[in-house]
Amino acid sequence: MRYRRNPAENKDEIVQTLKQLLASTYLLYIQTQGAHWNIMGSDFPQLHTLFQTQYTELSLATDLIAEHIRTYGAIAPASAGEFLELTNFEESQFIKLAPGGKLNSHYLLRMLIEQHQRLIELATHLGEITAGAIHTQNLAADRIAAHEKAVWMLESTLKQPAPPLHWERHPRHRNPRTLTNDDYAKIRSLSRQEIAEILENYGFACYDHEDTEELREALLVNIQDGTIPLSMLNSI
Repeated sequence: MRYRRNPAENKDEIVQTLKQLLASTYLLYIQTQGAHWNIMGSDFPQLHTLFQTQYTELSLATDLIAEHIRTYGAIAPASAGEFLELTNFEESQFIKLAPGGKLNSHYLLRMLIEQHQRLIELATHLGEITAGAIHTQNLAADRIAAHEKAVWMLESTLKQPAPPLHWERHPRHRNPRTLTNDDYAKIRSLSRQEIAEILENYGFACYDHEDTEELREALLVNIQDGTIPLSMLNSI
C-alpha cells in the first residue's frame, strides 16, 4: 500500500484542525505558565515544579504542530489574534488566573484539567479525519497521550476527578436536588468564611468583591446540582 502523506480529499479540514490544535496548545501553554508564576499557598513548591514541567512540554509541542502544518504547504498561525479566533478563547479567561490578586490551587488545577480534556477531544478528531496520513495520526496519538498524562497528574494532585469547572449564578436545573427546610436553614446560618471554605474545597475561587449572599447563592446552586454533596453541611 502506498503511503499518502497529504490526503487531498480533506486537506483543508486537516489543516484547519491542526491550526486549532496549535492555537489551543499555545494558549494552554500561556495559562500553565501563568499558573506556574502565580500559584500561592502551602502546595506552592509541588505545583510550581509541576506547572513548569507541563508548560515546557506544551512549548515543545507548539513547535512540532506548527512545523507539521508547514508539511501540508499551509502557513502556521502566529499571532494572538489568530489564536483567539481559532479557539473562541476570550482574553478575560487569562485574567481569571488572578482576579483581585487572589488565587486558589484547586481552581487552577481544575481549569487546566478542563483545557487538557478539550485538547484530547480535538486531537482525537484530528486522528479520525486523517486516515492514511500516518504522520498526522502519529502526531494526534502523541498529543492525546501527552494530555492524558497531564490530566492524570493534575487530577492526582487534586486527589479527585475534576467536576465541571463552570457554574452559573442563575442556572435552569431540570432536576435539582430537593432540599429540606432544615437544609435551607443551615445554609442561611453559615458565615461568609464557612461558605468560602466549602466552595474553595471544591475548587471554586471566592473573591473579596463577592458579598456573602452572592457566595451563599453559589453554594446553594452547587448543592442543588450535586457538584457539592449535601453532607458537607454536616461537617460545619
